[in-house]
Amino acid sequence: MSENKSLSNNWQLILLNNEHPLPAGYTVQLKNINSTHQVDERIADIAIAMIEDAKDEGIELLVCSSYRSVRRQQELLDEEIDMHITAGKSNDEALAEATQGLAMPGHSEHNSGLALDIVTPGYQSLDQGFEETDAFYWLSKNAYKYGFILRYPKGKTGITKIKYEPWHYRFVGQEHATIIKEKNLSLEEYLAEINKIK
Repeated sequence: MSENKSLSNNWQLILLNNEHPLPAGYTVQLKNINSTHQVDERIADIAIAMIEDAKDEGIELLVCSSYRSVRRQQELLDEEIDMHITAGKSNDEALAEATQGLAMPGHSEHNSGLALDIVTPGYQSLDQGFEETDAFYWLSKNAYKYGFILRYPKGKTGITKIKYEPWHYRFVGQEHATIIKEKNLSLEEYLAEINKIK
């Protein structure tokens, strides 16, 4: 029982969404995975290995977003809100639309250094079309082996409160990623299962 309780408090399983912000005082030690992107140093070598292994199989994975500061998250959210307001939405409507695809500052997985947005050179749009690429197919088959899950799966928006994002991958560790993939769970559902057991 206590083992499961400790699992739910494991750094790999930190839950970040609009109801769950980063814990107070949370810090992250960063390490580069390439010339422009950083992640939590504990997952950097794993992320690099995944990208290199894909390349060995002829698949180019392109990281387009990784760690971002809370300040940068606020800038991105403000830009998204402004875009919706310009399109004629009210402030409340614009915020609601913006947070379907961007978490509130301090609530984003990118703020933790545990998340990667991954595309491929031939398809760099952050939209559902990415699921038609060889890169997405490779990630679907292999990401869990490196401890990464598709964080916002299709059909789970009612649970995650974030639209389907075939490009957004979150590190949870290989053991957890394997179970999440096998059972087709969101992280929220997996954590609920763990908490039921304890």
